[in-house]
Amino acid sequence: MKFIALVFTLLMGSACASYHMGHYKRALPGGYDRVAIPMFQNKTEEAGVEVFLTKSLRNEFERSGLAQVTSKNDAQVILEGSIEKITYSGGNATNADDTTGLQAPNPNTADAIHPLNNPLPKGTTLNRAYTINLDVQITAKKVSDNSILWKSSFSSQRNYAAPLIGTPSKTSVNALYNQNSRRDTLEKQSKDLMSEAHDRLTENF
Repeated sequence: MKFIALVFTLLMGSACASYHMGHYKRALPGGYDRVAIPMFQNKTEEAGVEVFLTKSLRNEFERSGLAQVTSKNDAQVILEGSIEKITYSGGNATNADDTTGLQAPNPNTADAIHPLNNPLPKGTTLNRAYTINLDVQITAKKVSDNSILWKSSFSSQRNYAAPLIGTPSKTSVNALYNQNSRRDTLEKQSKDLMSEAHDRLTENF
């Protein structure tokens, strides 16, 4: 009976050891728990994107509770972010001969003589979608001596659709629509990228 109890105890101890070896506690480099996150430096011409990234990274730490987001004067670590590059590219182009995705006109209107009504002038080519490429760098510095504790680069790619061709008063050259869609996409992109940054920054420390 004692032998069985001893075997059971050894097995349980081995299982617990395996569990703790496979799971680690997340923390900032050095185990610090007070961090300052100043406004990201924006090296691009896309004004305002630094606000999205800074807010997103602060929110990640406030949500996780791994470190208190505080002022520089009270912080042990400063996270300095830099937006290195933002590029845009178009794709899935359409032209005046393309009827993909267009709706047939109302048969009770004068347009009924046309199977599908593509409003683009001859020789015009417009993009159905755009891609945003975002490159960011984050550095964790120790406040006491300004030494670098951690540094990493992050890249993200995200698409957004152009206005539907044929929609009244909208084409893919609609500046207001494209501006709003681009800003909305950049904000979502910032949240995803800073979630990744938070996780990579706090792992294995």
